[in-house]
Amino acid sequence: MARLLFLLFLFLLFLLPLFASADIPFVKEQPTGVHYYLPDNTSYVQNIINTSGTLPAASYVCTNLTITHSFNMHGSTINITGTGVGMLMNVSGCTLSNGTIVGNSDNTSSNQSAISMVAANTTVSGVTISRFGQYAVTGGLYSNEVVTGCTISDIGYLGISMISNSGAVTGIQITNNVVDRSMQPTSVPQPAVILRCFAPGTNTGGIISGDTIKMPINPVPAAAEICEVSGCLKVSAHNNVVSGGTIGFSIVGASNGTQLYNNKYANQRDYGIECGGSINCKFNNETISSGRIGIIFDGGYLTTADTLSNTTISGCTSFPIQLYTALTNGIVLNNLTVTTITQAILIQNGAAGLTINNSTFAGNNTTYPIWINSAPGQLILNSDVFSGFTPKIITASATSATVVNNINGNLVTPTGSFLSVNAGGNVTLGANITWTQGVAPTLSYSPATMSYAQFILISPISPSTTGSPTSFSVSPNLPSSLLFNTANGQITGTPLLPQSSTGYTVSAKNAYGTGNTTIHISVTASGSNIIRAVGSTAIVIPAH
Repeated sequence: MARLLFLLFLFLLFLLPLFASADIPFVKEQPTGVHYYLPDNTSYVQNIINTSGTLPAASYVCTNLTITHSFNMHGSTINITGTGVGMLMNVSGCTLSNGTIVGNSDNTSSNQSAISMVAANTTVSGVTISRFGQYAVTGGLYSNEVVTGCTISDIGYLGISMISNSGAVTGIQITNNVVDRSMQPTSVPQPAVILRCFAPGTNTGGIISGDTIKMPINPVPAAAEICEVSGCLKVSAHNNVVSGGTIGFSIVGASNGTQLYNNKYANQRDYGIECGGSINCKFNNETISSGRIGIIFDGGYLTTADTLSNTTISGCTSFPIQLYTALTNGIVLNNLTVTTITQAILIQNGAAGLTINNSTFAGNNTTYPIWINSAPGQLILNSDVFSGFTPKIITASATSATVVNNINGNLVTPTGSFLSVNAGGNVTLGANITWTQGVAPTLSYSPATMSYAQFILISPISPSTTGSPTSFSVSPNLPSSLLFNTANGQITGTPLLPQSSTGYTVSAKNAYGTGNTTIHISVTASGSNIIRAVGSTAIVIPAH
């Protein structure tokens, strides 16, 4: 019997390599309880995909796979050894999820990409992708392709590339991913994310949301952007955090109707936002904290009717805001907060038609805020505040004859003349040049001296004002249980404690400054005759 068992053991040892070569995974238990599989597992894994089977959580080695059914990797790692595309998703409705895909090199000379989506309604979800020389994910030819919740790093050429050629494409989504290419050399050639359409107007409604995207600081190639949106209509990019690269978001090539909001930008080499050749784009609640230029409106196509609102720009080494080329006009800026060490705004090369409303610009007392250079002007400033600049508000200059027309504004100005145009070159002032200096509000109460009775409700009293105040304050606080409305300055309530006449300073504020007035209030104890003011009339109230 013992001899028979020994011969059976030898026979099994002989068969073992045959099983491995037939691509049947050989599992070895490690001391930590982790399994590994001997190469190559392509046929084994592909069979599980084709039959919608369950892949045991482990590490596999495969050349290339085709995702013919939804494939949950269950935390497995698949090491791709083949060239070209590691995982091809060519069946509509499939999802690839919950695993790790690793290539063999992040060098751009490696002809290796992780995932290619070439069917509608496909999703890549919760996948970690690293070490591919070409792309992490490609797609864009079909509607409703989604990349979500993925972590992508060490990709040589381009991170996520969604490119369409022709035909209607809608619903591309790139959401809640981490795309980190910051470890790449500064020679990194292409953006972290692209959403591009070579037939402008046929790709609509893409979403880029909740992503954290990183590129190297100060990359050399101009194309090393964070995200390019080109030729796509009504894209929504929001709640993203981006750092590094040459440009944060580049909205170009007739990407009309695109909206950017609640994004945060840092350490871009050139621009936080580029809007070029795109109409009716809306940028709202953006935070741009560095770069050569905060936002530039430019392009070889018409760039008009774009709006930037409720945005903070700081840390720019050149111009926070630039309008460039004669095809740029009709730009509106609302409620901006801009801090700069240079001019705040450059309008040049024929750009015109800028309106700025309710915005605040702060300089460091070394330069003027607005430079019009070889451009016709057409600048409108409404309720804007400029502080920390030299006495010139606008400097206009050109190398050839230029007429600056249609400048009007209403603003607080720095110390000195509130309009001084430096006519460098052959610049002359044309028609419709008007300027109104904003004024601080005034306020008064009638009567200004008020006597109230303890425990008796007072009649509301409101100030008369000029200059449209936006807020009110009082110092010190009013007597106990008298209420002060900071929106309109109204005083209401019931005084609880007696007090002698006390002075209070009431302040009203608008964009141009603060106005003050002093009122006096006394509260008489309830056991004696008191005098109470109702409006402008004094009424005697007998003791109880």
